Amino acid sequence: CLDVAVSDQRVRPLLLELYPFLRFQTHSKRGLTEHEMRWFFERRIPLSSISFSQHNTSDNITAIFDMIHDSGYAKSVKCIDLSNFRNETVAVRHGIQMVTMCRSLERLNMGGCSHLVTESFIAQLGKRCGSLHTLEYFKSFHDPCAISESSWMAVGRWCPSLTHVDLLNCKTVTDAVVASLASGCSGLRTLGLYDTAVGDAGMIAVATHCPLLTSLDLQLCFSVTDVSVTALAQGCPCLCFVCLDGCGITDAAAVSLAHGCPMLQEVDLSSCWGIGDAAVIALAQKCKSLKRLGVDWCDSVSDVAVAALIQHCPTLTVLNVASVAVTDVSILAIDSGGLPSLVHLCVLESESDAVDEVGCSTFCLDQLVLSRPRLRLIRETC
Repeated sequence: CLDVAVSDQRVRPLLLELYPFLRFQTHSKRGLTEHEMRWFFERRIPLSSISFSQHNTSDNITAIFDMIHDSGYAKSVKCIDLSNFRNETVAVRHGIQMVTMCRSLERLNMGGCSHLVTESFIAQLGKRCGSLHTLEYFKSFHDPCAISESSWMAVGRWCPSLTHVDLLNCKTVTDAVVASLASGCSGLRTLGLYDTAVGDAGMIAVATHCPLLTSLDLQLCFSVTDVSVTALAQGCPCLCFVCLDGCGITDAAAVSLAHGCPMLQEVDLSSCWGIGDAAVIALAQKCKSLKRLGVDWCDSVSDVAVAALIQHCPTLTVLNVASVAVTDVSILAIDSGGLPSLVHLCVLESESDAVDEVGCSTFCLDQLVLSRPRLRLIRETC
């Protein structure tokens, strides 16, 4: 990552030696001067990644864009990071030009740049960047997220080679958008839709068109229910990671996933109120490669579920099970050698040692820490 003064004579020889491994990044606090940039481009160092992340001024940026354009440097660029580029005037003037002249572009992060994401921009991106496989966007605190539904739908229409898409925290990503994306980009492997407006209709389209999907993040997608998760279990058998934190699902959905996606390694069902022991038992029995499981605040998950994990998942490394029904019984079983690969455990700690208290006692948790010193123990309270 180039975040040093190129004018320093001690640095220049090192850059010439290490350029195949470098990522060029201008820094929001200092930035590279035009003189430093000119030295860099004159030597035609073919760096493949350029980041303008978090720039909020136009200082030197116009000169940088002009030099990239004039030098033909863009031909080698495969990754551009424009995340949180807050100067709208500069972004609109140069950002589109910058992206569309990088014909070898494979990855684009435009998080927080809603002023860039227009239907015409997506069309140009698709026409000129046939190698683009990764597209990332997130709504930042400073971003008004005025992106239209039609602009998002253009992604599926113009960028069919996409395999990794993250559209996070944006409420204009709807069922129609996801359906268009799924039908246009049937080779999707990774799909991140954290806190979007997608529901069952969109996810059924993904299940229908994207059989190669391996990673799916639907955290805080409250309209996703058992209906679409069951469809995903049938249509996406390659899933290895799935996050359904906060979704409106029950045991039936998790059981379907366990049977349909045996390669699952990471599953997060936290804050899914309909999840209980049956879901965890099915995952433990059917997903032999399970390494990370989250069922925090699923109050129907009990010691019975933890016992199933101890019996069937010796390679489990992370378990988040802060539930009122998980007690000292589970802690003592783990303390006695259960889950030998466990390095992270999150449980609910009782506020007192009274018999009627929920969660795990402080005494048992302290004993577990002593007997398993490498275990990172997180103690939640009600």
